[in-house]
Amino acid sequence: DKQKLFTLNFSATQEIDRIQQQHIIDISNAQTTIQQHETTIQTLQTDLSTTNTTIQQQATTIQQHETIIQQQQQQIADILSRLENLESSA
Repeated sequence: DKQKLFTLNFSATQEIDRIQQQHIIDISNAQTTIQQHETTIQTLQTDLSTTNTTIQQQATTIQQHETIIQQQQQQIADILSRLENLESSA
């Protein structure tokens, strides 16, 4: 009877150890995956920040161009008005 209990206890202990070793491997793999994902997230956040900066710069450039266009449109309107005045007085 004692031998059977000893054998059963030994087998159970081996099984527990095998399960623990597998858990250690699984946890290590999960930690590696998490670290890879954290690196990917950091890279994506940096890329997003860079992209946002670029978009803001382009929006500023567009606003500057719109201002220039409005000024040029006003200059054209002024020139046309002066031309019409010259033609009507001639």
